[in-house]
Amino acid sequence: MFITSLITAYVLFHFIWYAAPGSFTLFISVKTALWAWIGLVGPISLTKHLFSPDKKPINLLLIETGHHLVSLMMMGVVFYMFK
Repeated sequence: MFITSLITAYVLFHFIWYAAPGSFTLFISVKTALWAWIGLVGPISLTKHLFSPDKKPINLLLIETGHHLVSLMMMGVVFYMFK
């Protein structure tokens, strides 16, 4: 899990850098993390939930995707703090 978090952080850093090269702000970091979550984590998690054979409750989907949202946003904040 640690290695996958490092890979995610590396890719998110590049998303943020390409979103606004040279103007690395907290707002851009968090906004890019939010858009990455909306565009990547949300659809994949929803598809996995909809076509899962064991039909888990929707609350578990919300908890899982919420965890990813908070994780990505905190990565964005940390990148801003250590720029």
